[in-house]
Amino acid sequence: MVLYNAATKELTAKIVYYGPGLCGKTTNLQLLHDRLDPKTVGNLVTLSTQSDRTIYFDLLPVELGEIKGYRIRFQLATVPGQTAFNETRKVVLRGADGIVFVADSRWEMLPRNLESWENLKDNLRANGLSFETIPIVVQYNKRDLEDILSVEAMQEALGFSSYPSVEAVASAGRGITETFKLVSRLTFVDLLRRLQGRKPEEAASAPDRPELILVSPPKPAPAAGPESARPSAVEDSAPSLAETPSPNPQEPAPAGGPDRLGAAEARIAAIEERLARDAGESRRLAESAAEAAERLAAAENRIEEYEAARRTAQRAAEAALASLSARTEKLYQEIAAIARQVEALETGLQVKTAQGRREAEDIRSQIAPLLEARAEKETSDRRVLSELDRLRESLADSLAEISDRLRNVAPR
Repeated sequence: MVLYNAATKELTAKIVYYGPGLCGKTTNLQLLHDRLDPKTVGNLVTLSTQSDRTIYFDLLPVELGEIKGYRIRFQLATVPGQTAFNETRKVVLRGADGIVFVADSRWEMLPRNLESWENLKDNLRANGLSFETIPIVVQYNKRDLEDILSVEAMQEALGFSSYPSVEAVASAGRGITETFKLVSRLTFVDLLRRLQGRKPEEAASAPDRPELILVSPPKPAPAAGPESARPSAVEDSAPSLAETPSPNPQEPAPAGGPDRLGAAEARIAAIEERLARDAGESRRLAESAAEAAERLAAAENRIEEYEAARRTAQRAAEAALASLSARTEKLYQEIAAIARQVEALETGLQVKTAQGRREAEDIRSQIAPLLEARAEKETSDRRVLSELDRLRESLADSLAEISDRLRNVAPR
């Protein structure tokens, strides 16, 4: 709902940042407040809980200077992301002239993005705003994370392919200014379209959009007389045929009649031209509405296909999980049986090891006397052999001596 102040020739438009909780809406406004020229931005008003989550809205007024003789001013606001504050969302969204939908790019946030998108449609309808004609820019935020969906996948799943978009990393300040420039440009173009090239005080409401509110300075009371019946500035700026008296040929033409008649013809021509422009605009709006309806139907079909695919995937995942659980249970039973077998083997091994030790001790105790006897026998045999060797040597000596004696006794 654009506000026009005739005294200052100032146009004020409202842009609302929408999206699920913790998607980066407040971060957008905070970084814009830090990066824009301090002379052009006002104070950033933030209401948060102790957990640093916005429960009402953030408001950042921004001035863009003069464009075509008018001072352009934007009020940027964010809605709370928590679903418990939906009434507050409606209040903040009331009178919005442009929307920035901040989507969280993480794959687990896809259902919340879709829920917030549908909630935006519902709240726009509740405020009497047209979802098909209001400028909307989609910001794909948190593109620096690893567990994110591609932009193409998000466009296909959420139906964002027909909307202008910007990839952003709000925490690092990437895409923040680009998003604001894009939505402010689209909002201003839409504002000019709604004004239809006329002065702001002559503007009528566009189809499916709220009436432009004109805040004019107070005017002094008109002086008494025929001119006191003139309409106000707004009514005078949008003339109609009733304002021009039709000439009566039976009455004498008043002074300046030809001039007034020419002025009336000029005003009638201007009105006809304006009606022709309105008719063309109506046709264009009808075509845009038809195209938007087709996009909406296509988006609904895509959503239904996505839901069907999601349900199929969920059923497959549940079946796979059940099969995995059964296999895991069977594996646990097999592991338990193997553990019992291993325990039995260990117990048997310990018993056999103890029995083998006892048998080895018994054998050792039986062999020890035999070994001692064998050792004694070997000692005795060595003594006998030593004695035999000594006797052999003594016998050899004796035989040698006897041989010598026999040779000496033999006749010569």
